[in-house]
Amino acid sequence: MVRNPHDVMVSNFFSITARKTNPRTFSNISDFIRHPHWGATGYKHKADDLLKVKNKLIIHYEDLFTPVWDKILSYFEIPIDEDKVKKINQCCSFSYIRKHPHKLRRLPEAWRYLPIKGGKARTHSDDSNAHKFRRGKVNGYMDYLSKEDIDYISKVWE
Repeated sequence: MVRNPHDVMVSNFFSITARKTNPRTFSNISDFIRHPHWGATGYKHKADDLLKVKNKLIIHYEDLFTPVWDKILSYFEIPIDEDKVKKINQCCSFSYIRKHPHKLRRLPEAWRYLPIKGGKARTHSDDSNAHKFRRGKVNGYMDYLSKEDIDYISKVWE
């Protein structure tokens, strides 16, 4: 799965500064995105390595807000059951996950997404930015990044 790098930088900033038990400190998001390891350059290097993998299906994060499961199931040559696909789309919706975070515990490896208790992150739980599933807004980066920050990330990703 790939995602707009601008949105990734904002999500990573909040993950690293608000969700961790021992959060890292950055004076602001602009400093974070320019950090050589955590910022846009470090993320680009990691993404480049992943994109070199052969025989891959690329799904954009933004596609998850549309019914994309037909495409995924077809890629893996799994028969499509329209009723099940409808249920999957419903259960994977952002609003459903935010209302029922405890149901993620049933999924394999969901523990990675569940340093949450009562729908909020265990660390800084009164901070809405500490939620793993914060807003679910495509292009939400525009609410956090300056024009200079947006241009910087875009240049790194040219």
